[in-house]
Amino acid sequence: MADQKGSQKLDLSDEHLNDQDMTLLAKRYHEITELSVLLLGNNRIGLNGTQYLSHALEKNQTLTILGLQSNQIGDKGIKHIVTIMNTTIPLEELYLQQNLIGNKGIKDLADNLKENTILTTLNLSWNRIGDEGAEHIANALRENKTLVTLDLQQNYIGCLGASHIADALRINTTLTTLSLQQNHIGPKGAKYLADALHDNTTLTILSLSGNRFGSKGVRDLTNTLDANTSLTNVLVNGANLCWKRQTSNINVN
Repeated sequence: MADQKGSQKLDLSDEHLNDQDMTLLAKRYHEITELSVLLLGNNRIGLNGTQYLSHALEKNQTLTILGLQSNQIGDKGIKHIVTIMNTTIPLEELYLQQNLIGNKGIKDLADNLKENTILTTLNLSWNRIGDEGAEHIANALRENKTLVTLDLQQNYIGCLGASHIADALRINTTLTTLSLQQNHIGPKGAKYLADALHDNTTLTILSLSGNRFGSKGVRDLTNTLDANTSLTNVLVNGANLCWKRQTSNINVN
């Protein structure tokens, strides 16, 4: 591996890195203070690996993008991610999709988001936060003032979780892109979201593909578009193909 000291970007994705490898990386790159992009996706980094990573970044004050998708961080490893976020690092984008994160880990992350004033993009797709985790995220969205893009695709979120997110959308004034694809929201969850969107004026893209709304859920969401002027795209797959003919605001993909 070439000497990366002073480098602005370090991409170690798909390198089969495990926790032991992270000890070596932490020692070698501990003195890097100007790194702005660190990509570690598609490896085998777990609890200990994230701890070593947090140590490696102790002196960094420039990191804006951290990619850790498709690893094995889990609920306990999230504590070390939060440690990174609590430093002077100006982290703007965080990618944690497919990391075995449940509702316990998401609570630690959500608690940080309540006071975080820097992060704008958060990808938590393909985890398992469930309805309880969705509630933690919703609580964070009520207080967070900077998050713009949030991906919660494939997270076992049901009707109850959708209701929590919906309540937060009535208050949140910064989120513009939200993905709830491939969850278990159902027609009742669609109604909660539809009602909340009457009050929300900032969300522009809402991705709901892979949820089983039924005809009633489809109608509720369609009717929302008459009152909501900020939404430009409501993405639905398999709900009702005639939407595309009924309104130009809905894209069926």
